[in-house]
Amino acid sequence: MGYGRKDEENPVSEDEIEAVAEKKRLNTPEGEEMEMKKIPVKTRDGAYPEVIVGQSDPLIKAHHLKYLLLGFNFFLTILGLTLLAISIWIRVDPEFWEYETTLDVDNFHTVCIMFIVASLFILIVGFVGCFGAATERRWLLIAYIVIFGIVFVLQLGALVLMWSAPYSKTITKELERQIQKQIESRQTDDSSRKFVDFIQYHLECCGSISHKDYKGGAAPNSCLSKVDATIYTSGCASKMLTYLRGKAGIVGGLALPILLIQALALLSAGCLIKSLESESRYFM
Repeated sequence: MGYGRKDEENPVSEDEIEAVAEKKRLNTPEGEEMEMKKIPVKTRDGAYPEVIVGQSDPLIKAHHLKYLLLGFNFFLTILGLTLLAISIWIRVDPEFWEYETTLDVDNFHTVCIMFIVASLFILIVGFVGCFGAATERRWLLIAYIVIFGIVFVLQLGALVLMWSAPYSKTITKELERQIQKQIESRQTDDSSRKFVDFIQYHLECCGSISHKDYKGGAAPNSCLSKVDATIYTSGCASKMLTYLRGKAGIVGGLALPILLIQALALLSAGCLIKSLESESRYFM
C-alpha cells in the first residue's frame, strides 16, 4: 500500500505522511545537525513558544557570561573582605601607628586609607555586578563597569605607590632625617625619647643610620641587644624600611590577584552587555 493512497480499512492522513517524511529527513546527517541546533528560546514575556533552528549563539553566550561574571564577583567579594581586614589591621597596628604619628611621613597612611576605601567599593560594586548579571539589566552592568573602572584605577595607583614608596630614595632620606631629628630632640622632648626607645627596642637598631648618630654621648639602653648587651650596628631607618616593605608585600600580594580578577570581571561585563544587545536584536 502506498503512502499516498487511502482505503476504507486503513486510511492514511496527510499528517502521518508528513511525520514519516520528517523522520526520514532527520535520519540524514544534515537532519541530525539541524536537530542538534534546536533549542527553546525565551520571548520577552519569558515563555518558550517555539523552536528556533540554528540561531541560539547569542543566548548561549549571554548565559555563560552571566554565570562567569557572578563567579568573578563572588571571588572579588571574598578577596575584598580580606583586603579590607588586612588594611584595617595594618592601619591600627600599634607599631605602625607609633611610626606614622611620630614621623612626618604621610605616604603610608594615605595608601592604607586608599586601600580601605577601595575595599569598601569592591564590596558595594561587587553586589551591583552580581545583581546586574543575575537580572540581566544593562544599565546596572554599565554602572558596574564605570564605577569598577574608577576603583580599578584607584587600586592600581595605591598599589604602585605602596610598592614604590619603601624603595624610593626620597623616602629613605626623609626617614633618616626624621629619625635623626627625633634623636636630637630626645634629651628635651619626652615624646621623642619614647619614640626613639620604642623603635630601637622593637626593630633592634641604633640611631638613624648607625649608633654613631649619638654624637658626644653614649647610646641609650634601648640600643643594647637583649641577648648579649652589645650595641646594635644596624640603623633604624633601614630597619623601618624593611618593616614597611614587609607590610607593603602583604597588601600588595593580595591586591595584585584582585586587580587581575577585576580586569577579567570588567571584560566579562562588557561582553555580557554586548551579548544582551545581540539577544535584544535577536527577538526583534
